[in-house]
Amino acid sequence: MKIKRETPRKHVPLQRLGCLALMLASPALFAQAPVHRDNQNGALVSVGSDGTLQYLPFTDKGDRIMDYSYAGYKASAVPLPEIPAKVTLDPLPGSPAPIRKKAPPINMAADNSPKVYVVDGKKSFHKKSCRRLNRHRSEDWFSVTETTYRLGRLSGMDYCSRCKARAQDRVPISEEELSVKMAYPDGPDSTARLQAAIDKVGAMPADEEGFRGAVVLRRGTYYLKDRIYLRTGVVLRGEGSGEDGTVLVFHVPDGTGLTLGEGVKPVELDLTTLITDPYVPTGSRSFNIQDPSGFSVGDLIHVTKTTNDAWVRTLGMHQKIEKPWTANAYQLKHLREITAIEGTTITLDVPTADGMINEHGGGSITKVELPPETSSLMGVEHLRLISNYNANNRSALRSRTGGFYEADEEENMRVGIRIGCVNGWVRDCVILHPARKAVTAHYAQFATIRDVKALQPVSTIRGARRYTFDNNDSSKILFYKCHSEFGRHDFVTGSRDAGPIAFVRGTVYKGGLSETHQRWASGVLYDNIRIQDIGGLGAFNRGNMGSGQGWSGVNVVMWNCVAPTIRIQNPPTPEQNFAIG
Repeated sequence: MKIKRETPRKHVPLQRLGCLALMLASPALFAQAPVHRDNQNGALVSVGSDGTLQYLPFTDKGDRIMDYSYAGYKASAVPLPEIPAKVTLDPLPGSPAPIRKKAPPINMAADNSPKVYVVDGKKSFHKKSCRRLNRHRSEDWFSVTETTYRLGRLSGMDYCSRCKARAQDRVPISEEELSVKMAYPDGPDSTARLQAAIDKVGAMPADEEGFRGAVVLRRGTYYLKDRIYLRTGVVLRGEGSGEDGTVLVFHVPDGTGLTLGEGVKPVELDLTTLITDPYVPTGSRSFNIQDPSGFSVGDLIHVTKTTNDAWVRTLGMHQKIEKPWTANAYQLKHLREITAIEGTTITLDVPTADGMINEHGGGSITKVELPPETSSLMGVEHLRLISNYNANNRSALRSRTGGFYEADEEENMRVGIRIGCVNGWVRDCVILHPARKAVTAHYAQFATIRDVKALQPVSTIRGARRYTFDNNDSSKILFYKCHSEFGRHDFVTGSRDAGPIAFVRGTVYKGGLSETHQRWASGVLYDNIRIQDIGGLGAFNRGNMGSGQGWSGVNVVMWNCVAPTIRIQNPPTPEQNFAIG
């Protein structure tokens, strides 16, 4: 299976990403490595005589800002398609409207001590953060479940955050008080009929583009008790993402709502050769290899930055952190397609996000293939996803208001939409109450997430929660005009993600830190991101955070963003980060 792109391709889409004005900026002085020298003057991007953008070097070795216009469905070379409907479904009779029920107020005792559920998560986290409370544990004080419900008469509203529980206030947990009280009503289960409709369309013949058709859900409410899997060539479409549109109410405890493919996971073949250029600049599409025999135009390859101990030491990641980096764990791979071979020079479809230099281990290419079960050409659009959860489970952990907030994780949906395919999209969707992620690109290639709103997350405010729009082991991904509220990391990348990855024209309300969150994500764009009230943007050395995340992001551009804080640092290597505007 090959990753299909439209040809020939004009380099116009980056103008749609809003980065044209980068040409007005000049790079500042950055930390220098002995193998290169930074250019002190000159534009970063300019317009060529043919009207396309020209990327100009910021070092004397030719390192360039990445061309982010390749991010998105079919590299943003074509609009998202409109796929004809093949099956149409109506809501089942007796499906009530999803009217949200409020949890009962906190019962204040005569001594002004609240009696309430709180959820603080796994026991290991509780032991670390609440040592005083942990000394008072007993079976009549704590329920014994993996995500533990805590009940008792507490000495203050900031239970767990300040560990003020008193041993003498212990009370037993009654079965009545532990009963599940969901935030939304229940309705007839539409899971089987919806999955059957998707499977039916997935078995139909494909058109010349590879699409099989769309399953259309008419306006109304659909109750679902398990995740829904899309099939190659199938689009799931509703009739609007508003409250009066197509509403999917999920009760998938600790699960996922909609899944688009199980992941793009290339299999490496027994054909590898070294890159012979002593210095391959960042943002390169061409370089020389030792032996081109066995490689052909159209082949999929891994372009690997083969790091060594010198690279780890240059970054300072060999010491002063809990889990020092090792070169073996940082062989940084870019999935690319060969578009031309001339002698020993090969050309790629998409530039590399990392540079490769001999002093730090150089690079190589390896032929790969995608397993036959790899999914492609899938879309979700015009839907409203709601997670049903236990409204009684609340926490005060890291509360921003000093009081309790809804924090159920055991009954709540973990991920709204997971994309793990080639050339997929999510557009015009609203996702309410996810615990972990509203939309995640998880082992995806060439995907667009646009015009999506993530509202009212429900979880404890702590690690691994509220990563609203998340990129994980994915590349060529575009998040466009998305909105997040009350996240911890609203627009975020994972470990060793290789771009292009673009977050464009997004907005955040009362969020956290949108950032390259951990361990050398490369080639990431934050373009016209607006963050209100609290939160910020970051690409820096996280040091020992997360047991040694270290240099979180390189070759990151923050263009024309507005946020309370913007934090940028540069590693002592040719890779650089830019905050412009």
